[in-house]
Amino acid sequence: MKRWKCSVCGYVHTGDKPPEKCPVCGAPASKFVEITDNAQPVAQPQTQAAPVAAASTNILASPAFTSGAVNKVANVAGNDITADTYYFEPGQVLAYHRHPKGEQIFFILQGHGQFYLDDGSEKVIEATEGTVILVPTGVWHKLVNSQDSRMIAAQATKAGAGMEARL
Repeated sequence: MKRWKCSVCGYVHTGDKPPEKCPVCGAPASKFVEITDNAQPVAQPQTQAAPVAAASTNILASPAFTSGAVNKVANVAGNDITADTYYFEPGQVLAYHRHPKGEQIFFILQGHGQFYLDDGSEKVIEATEGTVILVPTGVWHKLVNSQDSRMIAAQATKAGAGMEARL
């Protein structure tokens, strides 16, 4: 059986071929690269990003909503931390996943949803504008926009934290 890594979000899929669509970020099959036994993708070796000095972006100025899956936009990445933004249409869900090698912090910037944490006992946090949520290393989590309006959430994650989707 082969292993395939999503080059957008890091999700790892096991199968004869990559999935048609990443179950976490919605990226197409073309964004997956095969991982060999030495854990390096065949198509493009993994490299660590160089530090980004004085990087900035206004994530609210040009929102990037999509009608399919939740849209994840990579904002900045350094050697130790990355920052991404998720743009949710009503009803969209960032599916359950976890990061086995690092913590993650979510910031709810616009809208309202429910943030689920599952460390063996599921907890639900009402995620309203201004809410900040720490996700401990290895804890399953998902974010749901159950409202009839758009939601924007940003997150910061330890670089190299890895990602596993709950099947």
